[in-house]
Amino acid sequence: ACSGTPYSIVKGYAGANLISVHGGEPEGDPCEGKHLHSYRGRETVAVQAILRWIKNREAPQSVGE
Repeated sequence: ACSGTPYSIVKGYAGANLISVHGGEPEGDPCEGKHLHSYRGRETVAVQAILRWIKNREAPQSVGE
């Protein structure tokens, strides 16, 4: 929803280096911290995916719903 970082563009240049986090609880301006940029409502699955990448160099393509 953020016009500054549209998912389609980010996905295009990130390629396999992107973990898509699905779901969450958007609130307020789409380009601000309380919207989906903050992984609000999906903090646990996002952090688990990041830790898996750091520890094992394994990155799932997507997490969440």
